[in-house]
Amino acid sequence: MSRLSLRQSLALWTLVPMITFSLLVLVLSAAWAWRDVLGIAEERNTDLAGVIAMSLGDHEGVDSQCRVLDELSARVEVSLYVVDENGRVVCASDRSAGVAVLAIPSGDKGAFQDRRHIISYASIPRSTRRVVLEEPLSNLAAPTFSFMVAITALMIVGLFVSFGLLWLGFYRISWPLLAVTEQARRVAAGEEFAPPDVSGPAEVEALVAAFNRMVTRLRAQRDTLQEYAKRVLHSQEEERKRISRDLHDETAQELVGLMQRIDLCRLTLEDNPRALGALDELYALAAQTLDGVRRMSRDLRPLILEDLGLVAAIQTIAEELDEQLPQARVFCEVIGRERRLPLDVELTTFRIVQEALTNVRKHAVGADRVYVTVQFKGSSLQVRVEDNGCGFYMPESLRSRGERLGLLGMQERAELIGGHLTIHSQLGEGTMVILDLDTSER
Repeated sequence: MSRLSLRQSLALWTLVPMITFSLLVLVLSAAWAWRDVLGIAEERNTDLAGVIAMSLGDHEGVDSQCRVLDELSARVEVSLYVVDENGRVVCASDRSAGVAVLAIPSGDKGAFQDRRHIISYASIPRSTRRVVLEEPLSNLAAPTFSFMVAITALMIVGLFVSFGLLWLGFYRISWPLLAVTEQARRVAAGEEFAPPDVSGPAEVEALVAAFNRMVTRLRAQRDTLQEYAKRVLHSQEEERKRISRDLHDETAQELVGLMQRIDLCRLTLEDNPRALGALDELYALAAQTLDGVRRMSRDLRPLILEDLGLVAAIQTIAEELDEQLPQARVFCEVIGRERRLPLDVELTTFRIVQEALTNVRKHAVGADRVYVTVQFKGSSLQVRVEDNGCGFYMPESLRSRGERLGLLGMQERAELIGGHLTIHSQLGEGTMVILDLDTSER
């Protein structure tokens, strides 16, 4: 179940109760107003029935009372009846009503309601007959409806004004918080941080200002760490360069000299087959050691990278891996027009590819195809290393798995040159390492 956003939560806990309360007030107001209207109408009609009964009391005969009733009916907007003690209608103002008997409660004066009328009655003095007033509820509903329409309109206007004010309050509170949330997401994704404006209530302003200070400080610390990492890598490469030069200029030359002396010894011991066999073994061991020293020197500082560039260096290590993996074929493809990049960028890219191919050699069990693709496109460079080996479980973050230090080192190297490293891998489906780099500012 998805969680509610800030604005949805604010609306749920403010607007919904307000609308519910307003509707409840509207319904209760209508009910109370209708009850009061009915009470007033009953009291008014009862008093009117009493006045009419007093007027009819001055006339003794039925015919005379009926004539007076007809005269009075023209002055009122209700139906008038004269009934005897049994409720039988003696005369009526509305002769088309067709009412023969009315069920009038006992008593000299009162009022009651049926489904469609308010009925009031009063006893005629010095007579057993009574006057009955019958008023349709529709006569009362019309003014009440107008009143309720006016009340409803005022309430709707009030609700809209309240909603507008609440929305402004929501916006003033939620907008800075949403901006902080968006910037936090961007920072977590490694994107550039743009400090949100400090606005809103005092507490929100304090939160946004504290967030800006925190991220600015973290960014400064990150820049310091990146600069420190660059210096460490630079020192590391310089040390590799020194060791590579020493191996090439000293150790390799000493091994060459050793092999030459072995050749001289062979000339002096031609008549001793046993000694010649030992010298041959020693010569082979020295030659093997010389190859290892030269390979180590190339790995520490590939001179071909400085002389011929990144593509040639990558092709060289791809060919070496092809020789080291007899069960697999290694393919290297260059797409686009090759161009030289700054040495630090080429060196870092080379180290990433070198680490990826080393991982293929060590961990890609069952791989029989390895593809290395270098693509130059516009101002961008993309390098892909892909194998169809056993693959591995890829964690959400490389920093969450301490044993993936090689992959983490590749990722951090890519970040130091402004690149983005993506690693795709699943068990049984191989691994793909992709380095994307924008070289427009290089």
